[in-house]
Amino acid sequence: MPISDFKNYSDISVIEPTGELGRREIAELCQTIDSLLQSDWVRIVLNLSQVTHLHYAAIGHLVNSLLHLRLADGDLKLAHLDPYNKKIFQFAGIHNYFETYDSLAEAVLSFERPLEG
Repeated sequence: MPISDFKNYSDISVIEPTGELGRREIAELCQTIDSLLQSDWVRIVLNLSQVTHLHYAAIGHLVNSLLHLRLADGDLKLAHLDPYNKKIFQFAGIHNYFETYDSLAEAVLSFERPLEG
């Protein structure tokens, strides 16, 4: 998977893929998330600022990663989901599963807010 950068902020991991994310790349992305989960890194931000296209049939796999993280008291949040890729999430019917933020900073800071409920 084309990952331009991988960063950690406190206990939050930021994954920054680049280019087009097809089926293979999204599968690799989910493997990366699973590896982080196995290492007890359960708070993850996916920074999509450098992603040009997401394959609609494959992004459903991100929901599985999200659910595994939430079962471990973590989360997967999206930053910089542009209007084109946002529509792909909507067409796939998974747009309501993810918290999305306009900036990476907002996504990272959102983990500091207490959970409602």
